[in-house]
Amino acid sequence: MRSAARRSLLIPGLCLVLAGCAVGPDFRQPDAPATTAYTPSPAPVPAKPGAAVGMAWWRGFGSPTLDAIIDKAASDNLTLVAAKARLRGVQEMANASAGRFWPQVDLEGGVARKRVNLVTFGMQGHSPIFYLYSVGATISYSLDLFGGDRRQVEADDAKAEAAAYRTAAAYVMVTGNTAVQAVTLAAASDAAQATAAAIDADREALAAARAGLAAGALPGTAVTAAEARLAQDEALLPDLRQRAAAAQNALAVLAGVAPADWRSPPLSLADLAAPANLPLSLPSQLVRQRPDIMAAEADLHAASAAVGVATANMFPRLQLTAGLEQAAASTALFWSSDSTQGGVAAGVVAPLFHGGALNAARHAAQADYEASTADYRQTVLTAFQQVGDILMALSHDGDALASAEHALAAAAEQRNRMRAAFDRGAVNRLALLAAERDWNLAGAQRATVLGRRWADVIGLYVAMGGDWRHWATQEATQAGDTAAPTPHTSLN
Repeated sequence: MRSAARRSLLIPGLCLVLAGCAVGPDFRQPDAPATTAYTPSPAPVPAKPGAAVGMAWWRGFGSPTLDAIIDKAASDNLTLVAAKARLRGVQEMANASAGRFWPQVDLEGGVARKRVNLVTFGMQGHSPIFYLYSVGATISYSLDLFGGDRRQVEADDAKAEAAAYRTAAAYVMVTGNTAVQAVTLAAASDAAQATAAAIDADREALAAARAGLAAGALPGTAVTAAEARLAQDEALLPDLRQRAAAAQNALAVLAGVAPADWRSPPLSLADLAAPANLPLSLPSQLVRQRPDIMAAEADLHAASAAVGVATANMFPRLQLTAGLEQAAASTALFWSSDSTQGGVAAGVVAPLFHGGALNAARHAAQADYEASTADYRQTVLTAFQQVGDILMALSHDGDALASAEHALAAAAEQRNRMRAAFDRGAVNRLALLAAERDWNLAGAQRATVLGRRWADVIGLYVAMGGDWRHWATQEATQAGDTAAPTPHTSLN
């Protein structure tokens, strides 16, 4: 009796122990990179190491117009709308996957018209017709002995994490691209305005040269030289106008509208101030800040869990079922206890031969895990390259901007001297107009260089991961969530 009792306790106890097992690798977060810098030698940039990206970082430029443009894109951009919708779908699929942890209960009912063949029972006579009424419930539960279900839920949760991070990455790219297009529009517009002023000076100089030639005061070479300068400067204007038009169209699309239906409000580089304390994180911190890197890590987690799923499919599965049914040939007898029937069953399915399919599936999952590992490392390296490129670009932008501002200051000084000399009658109007032209072209060059520098500053904010955590918290608050969103909770 005691041995029988021990056996009766051993079997369910063994099931419980097995239910706590999960085959396959347990995911471990990748180690932080050992590298401590982004460039072989320190880049002299005005960035503060350790400074974090603040909420709505673009407000650091001090331009309400820029703020309004980016806020509209963050609200109405269709790529971001689509990303959030896809995220909701993936999260619902993860919720559906978690349902496998619970018993499955179904209710069935029906009415059947049947005829009894009396000959089958060795009897003669008319085969009677009757109706069979039935209603019942079944409950089934799969014991996850080797953790296949748990690994599948783990994989689906990791996929939802990856989708959440990719939605955050879409937000970072939308706000960053909008800011870049806005400063590109401002720089191209300012440069075009200055170039147009230089062309006006060229045209006035050409008219003066022709008048001097007609009066015999100037040689023909003065006219041809004025014509050459005018043609050279006129050739600069179409490219600047095209840049401004392309940026304007890009801003409309980023804002979720057709280019013909919306125009960005005017923006000048003079409206922008230099942001203070540019952010710069260590490489070991960057891997926990950039949503694209964290999405790649979530993909790696999903691939690791998929190896466990494929491994568990090679082991037996135990299914428990139970049912209770009321069935009778008449409604009068339907609720009688004699019409009650039910049962309990347990079944085991163990794979014996599948033509190598299960083993091949496991090998495929392992290969996918190796590929996801390489993808993660490549994503990290690409992020480090992006930061390094931007740091070097900011350094070179500083040199270029210093040269452009020096050239503009020198041209302004020359223009002032020429204006004073013209007022004294020491120089003719052609010399004054040439100084005016040089000053305007120096202003156009400075606008181009400054626009490139602001674009690289924006690139640094994006490369540092942007302000997606603040945005995700705000999205969750607007959706009524009480806690700040994590990769396991909705960003909308």
